[in-house]
Amino acid sequence: METEARERLVRAIAQEHLLHRRAAAARAEADRWASRADLAGRRGDAAMAAAALERHARFVERAHAYEQQLQAQSVALRQLKRAGGASMATPPPLSPHPEAWRRTEAERLEADLAALKVSIQALGSA
Repeated sequence: METEARERLVRAIAQEHLLHRRAAAARAEADRWASRADLAGRRGDAAMAAAALERHARFVERAHAYEQQLQAQSVALRQLKRAGGASMATPPPLSPHPEAWRRTEAERLEADLAALKVSIQALGSA
């Protein structure tokens, strides 16, 4: 019986960590799209800036949804810990973008802007 309760607790902790990572990744992606929109705006490309802002808004909504799920999961996890008397420390979450250190922000923005331009051109020709 105790093993089953512990397994439920472990699964709940894993799910909480997953939600935390997904929320952090969505926030980071929203920030990247905001930077892309800013870069496109500074270059005078209004269509590109608008498309980037649209994607930014989608990732902000996604991050908010994950954060709401995370809150609910945290409450459920606290209840599980109280019910089972378990006290397990949770490790800090992993960074959502471990490859970010490899390129400078400007290089990443330039590459992202180029990719966005190609996708907008493909939509315009379709």
